[in-house]
Amino acid sequence: MHSGGGSTPNDVLTWAWDKQSQWSQAAGNLKKSLFLARKIALWLAVSAAVLATLTVQLAGVSPAWGRGLALAAAVAAAFIPVAQRSTSRTRVQDWTRARSVSEALKAEVYRFMAGVAPYRGTDRQEVFTKRTGQFLSDAHELTRLTVGILPKPRALPQVSDVDSYITERVRQQMDTYYREQSAEMKRLGDRYRTIVNVLAFVAVLLGVAASSTGTHQFAGWAPVVRTVIAAVAAYSAVNRFDALMLEYSRTYEQLERLLLERPRAAGPDRQAEEDRFVAEAEAVISVQNESWMARSVEAVDAGDRGGSPESPAAQAPDGS
Repeated sequence: MHSGGGSTPNDVLTWAWDKQSQWSQAAGNLKKSLFLARKIALWLAVSAAVLATLTVQLAGVSPAWGRGLALAAAVAAAFIPVAQRSTSRTRVQDWTRARSVSEALKAEVYRFMAGVAPYRGTDRQEVFTKRTGQFLSDAHELTRLTVGILPKPRALPQVSDVDSYITERVRQQMDTYYREQSAEMKRLGDRYRTIVNVLAFVAVLLGVAASSTGTHQFAGWAPVVRTVIAAVAAYSAVNRFDALMLEYSRTYEQLERLLLERPRAAGPDRQAEEDRFVAEAEAVISVQNESWMARSVEAVDAGDRGGSPESPAAQAPDGS
């Protein structure tokens, strides 16, 4: 962006759009690392439980194998807290705040290009620069997350009025994000429910086999399966698949209803109606984002209070 008074609306828009790209990528990087750490913690917890049981069952057959498996189980258990530290409340807050800055910048760019309040006056460029600058200032301590990230080359949205805003912003969010994400969250939620149900059935079979045959090997695996069930259920809970499915679906429906109820005022009332429509659309999107962020932090807090989604290993039997 040019310094001084020589900047143009396109300059400030490009500057803000580039900043939005940086913050969006920063949030995406944090999300990837968080979800990877959660998966690693899940698999370490499962591995520790399985290896500990194999240690007991094979120690009498092969002491060397027993020692090796015991070491592997200990290593897996030792690395669980390391993985969980990467999913701490602070990191989740950093992720959600970076996402918040990205979404705020995006919303302002669309408002400005649509030409609605507060960007109808002759000072619209100054207002835009001040508002977007404030978003960045409020998150200044997180600027480190964007260091080394270059903006992705991309054109500004093709928005010049409220009709094009609806096409490029509202319908794009509805059709290529909220509806697709709702379906994806349902798919993931169903997948992990199926896994838990299958494992529960396996646990029942192991219990029946142990009681009918009196074989201690079967009985030894039952706690392992229960540990895996707890770990998988906790992983699903902290990722909030079902809650996100409902949030995305509800947001889609709210935007759809907003479009259907959009007034068609003419004359002096047209600008007021357009301002109100865009404000309501952005409010719907903003509420979904705020709810998503708050519940993401709450999920981690629930884990920290014990029992927990973030600590599947806590359900492992002693010695795992």
